[in-house]
Amino acid sequence: MNPFLKDLIQVASWTVAVIGGLTAALVAIRQLKLNTQQRKTELRWKQANAAKEIIDDIHNNNWAKNAVAMLDWSEGKHRFRFEGGNTVEISYQNDVLAALTKKHGECSDLEQDIIYCFDWFFYFINRIEHYIRTELIKFEDVEDVFNIYGEKIKQNEQVFENFMQVHSYRLAVDFWKRHGADL
Repeated sequence: MNPFLKDLIQVASWTVAVIGGLTAALVAIRQLKLNTQQRKTELRWKQANAAKEIIDDIHNNNWAKNAVAMLDWSEGKHRFRFEGGNTVEISYQNDVLAALTKKHGECSDLEQDIIYCFDWFFYFINRIEHYIRTELIKFEDVEDVFNIYGEKIKQNEQVFENFMQVHSYRLAVDFWKRHGADL
């Protein structure tokens, strides 16, 4: 075989090998980028879903759900049903805010039920702030849901801050600060 032809075949083989190697490397890099993006998207979806689940937990817990309803219906009187009890009519201004300022031994049964509702509600809020800090969820996933409650809490900051402090919901206090409360 002609040495020139032999060298030409050798150079062509190397060129094809280099081009093939570069192509494989570029394809691998592209696949790595796509896989990384897909993992980021899946993680983000899991974060948003975890936030939805904790919000659902609040709405599926009869006590916490009543606290949410009390905050929603802060004008006038509204009917509430506590676990195992009758329907009662409650005023946010007269009953709820007053109950939240009472010490454990000084409460009527109704006030104890109101306290229990907010105890559960702030328990969940405390968990949400923990999940935000540990990056399990993002604040933006829960922010809009709780904005209205942040405004309500801000209107009676001292009552709510004292309640959360007495019940050791330090993280819940920090959560409401994210909503502009000066707790």
